[in-house]
Amino acid sequence: MPKPRNELADLTAQQIYDTSIDVLRKAVSLRVKTSETTGTTTLRTDLTRGSGGDCVGTIDDGRGAQMRVIEVGEQLWVKPNEQYWKSRERSGTSGGAVAELFKGRYLYGHKDHKMLAPFAEWCSLSSLKTGMTSQDGPIGHLAKGEPTHIDGQLVVPIIDSGANADEKVTVYVSATGTPYPLKIVEEGGGMSGTAEMSDYGKPVSPTPPPSDQALDVAKIEKAFEKV
Repeated sequence: MPKPRNELADLTAQQIYDTSIDVLRKAVSLRVKTSETTGTTTLRTDLTRGSGGDCVGTIDDGRGAQMRVIEVGEQLWVKPNEQYWKSRERSGTSGGAVAELFKGRYLYGHKDHKMLAPFAEWCSLSSLKTGMTSQDGPIGHLAKGEPTHIDGQLVVPIIDSGANADEKVTVYVSATGTPYPLKIVEEGGGMSGTAEMSDYGKPVSPTPPPSDQALDVAKIEKAFEKV
């Protein structure tokens, strides 16, 4: 079987970079797994998002708090684990008691509700794309790295060297077919981060949890605020 041909071989680093960012901006759906380390804490997310607002995945704050998120249209379901509630413990309250109250259940309601809006922002495909493509071009000098493979796919690394010696962003772009950005690695500034993109254009059809596993935030808001 012949080796796949590097279809980006004749393009400059700038051309590959610009094309891949344009592809990302136009994505109607995709899965993104991220890992961002600051100090000794690593925030991880694994979310599949669609342009219609549908979303499903998990968020892990690196300190034990984890949550599952499901968004269908305007409705959002969030299932935090026990550690999440304990981390929200305040003077005069018991995070453990709250965790027991909500154990195994989702909170749900309109995605704009103040208890759910922060999670909805994680699920927003448009916010994701804005955050990943909003900077005014590269942070420094662009260069092509040697072709390599990610999960069997031939890719070309585009290395963006920052103004400071410790700053670097590497975008791995598919070298065959559509030039999808498949991985972004950021280093410097006291942090390191990785984003892995896949499932471009695939349908996103999350299934809401059963009603007996969900609590309406509009009905429990007053009680929650007193806890």
